[in-house]
Amino acid sequence: MHAWDLVILTGWYLAVARVTRLINQDVILEDLRAWFVDKVGGESLLAYLVNCAWCVSIWIAAFSVPVPVYMADRTWPQAILFALGASWFTGVTAGFGSEDIEIETVDE
Repeated sequence: MHAWDLVILTGWYLAVARVTRLINQDVILEDLRAWFVDKVGGESLLAYLVNCAWCVSIWIAAFSVPVPVYMADRTWPQAILFALGASWFTGVTAGFGSEDIEIETVDE
């Protein structure tokens, strides 16, 4: 693996972590998250998913892994390892586990 490949993969890991945080923790999407949780029900699997860094990160990684695989000229079997690694990295660096999830609903 070349040094440039490591830069690409590191940037992608960080991008997965950032997009995950945007989706399930940042204030800018708080109202949208609350609206979504209210629509799907606070106890639903989808409400849990949108508020869980571990859950969101695997989907973000899985859908975006073609980018670093193409850019770093890696193989598709390696893509699975990259996606799992990015999800793990995101979950660990999120600073919370599933037991800390707070689900908000919107009162109308």
